[in-house]
Amino acid sequence: MGQVLVVEDDVVVCRVLEHVLELEDHEAIVVHDVSAAKDVLATHDVDIVLLDLMLPGGYGLELLTYLRREVGMSTPVIVLSAIKHEQNVVEALEAGANDYVSKPFSPTELLSRIRKWVEGREDLARTR
Repeated sequence: MGQVLVVEDDVVVCRVLEHVLELEDHEAIVVHDVSAAKDVLATHDVDIVLLDLMLPGGYGLELLTYLRREVGMSTPVIVLSAIKHEQNVVEALEAGANDYVSKPFSPTELLSRIRKWVEGREDLARTR
């Protein structure tokens, strides 16, 4: 279906996400820190980003703010985090996240959310 940038430092979660994404023929590009995510986004046109908040080399919301405000990136971003506090969810959405999924997550629910955002992006591109 599409390319998914996974920005996640937990190797086990990365493996689970790669497997889940393969179920719907998504190609996962996995990076483990903010710097690597910026490098990938500068060279790849991904369909969606799955973004953890607690990352080496920076906080996920700082990356999100950079992408939205400084780069102007409109690619859908789903924050995928173990942080479940309402304040963090609100901050992520206000920073430009399209969605927020708490860990542990349901693979079926996550795939449904990815499908929603990727198909919405494709629909938008067709109407332009």
